[in-house]
Amino acid sequence: MAPIINVKIIMAIQEKKTIISGPHILKFDISEIENIYFTSDIHVNHANIIKYCNRPFKDVEEMNRVLFDNINKTIGDNPEAILINCGDFIFGNVSMYDDLIDSIKAKKIYNIIGNHDIKNIVQRRTMIPYDETAKVFWSTELIVQIWNGPKLYTIFTVSHYPHCDGQFLGSFNIHGHLHTSKNLDEYTGTDANIARKLKENGMCYDVGVDGNDYKPVKLTDVLTGNLIMYQLSPDHVNFKKWQEIINNK
Repeated sequence: MAPIINVKIIMAIQEKKTIISGPHILKFDISEIENIYFTSDIHVNHANIIKYCNRPFKDVEEMNRVLFDNINKTIGDNPEAILINCGDFIFGNVSMYDDLIDSIKAKKIYNIIGNHDIKNIVQRRTMIPYDETAKVFWSTELIVQIWNGPKLYTIFTVSHYPHCDGQFLGSFNIHGHLHTSKNLDEYTGTDANIARKLKENGMCYDVGVDGNDYKPVKLTDVLTGNLIMYQLSPDHVNFKKWQEIINNK
């Protein structure tokens, strides 16, 4: 007699598979830069993050809804949108993960593993090899290259923890983790001093929701200096040059 197969159990196991890879190199053509967005530290279902970071939400249900609505409103109707999340996607109730990912309109989602993701995602899901055709995969870190044919325009790193000066490849570093406040002068968080030093160095930018009006950050805003918290240093990013490149591409 053939064994009885519990289809529901098999489906549940399949749903808990997560693609993981990295560090991974992403190569984009200059024509694609309008499609690239960054965010970080959403902390789905983390009630205490509302208090810790003074988020303007009455509960996690409102926070979850607003943050994901903001992602889709920022992306809009762009069918080629690419969302790069710099970690700490979800804090509790991981069963919501698949539905939340499916709700994001982006064509491709790159999730970098944050310190909370290790416990809440990576340790609770079955890891499978990286598949270039998949909509979503997790990486330890990204190295992003922007090309125009054979010419490399820029290269930068994307990580959860910020990189120190001289410890990464490329012109600058996009990161999360610090929950940097929009107003650095009033920022009293645990990592306030680190955030201020990173601003002074001008080589890193925190794309976490707490400092960016709870919305994703566009790569074009990074490259042209049109950022909410502060600009990267002109020593590392030539804003005028990038404005000309973007206008003429």
